[in-house]
Amino acid sequence: MKKINTAAMQEEMKANESYIRAMNGEVTLAAEILDKATPAAQEWLLARLREKIAHSHTRTRH
Repeated sequence: MKKINTAAMQEEMKANESYIRAMNGEVTLAAEILDKATPAAQEWLLARLREKIAHSHTRTRH
């Protein structure tokens, strides 16, 4: 009888859940990642978000 590696199965399930959340555009996933990011990575993301917001505001005005 083959032994089931439950830890590996749980990790795979978490990866699948994260993939589904990412494909669905769940911003809570981004927030969870941001919580674990370094201050430098957080600053980079803040700058990226500002660019995206400015760009989306520009597009909606035309």
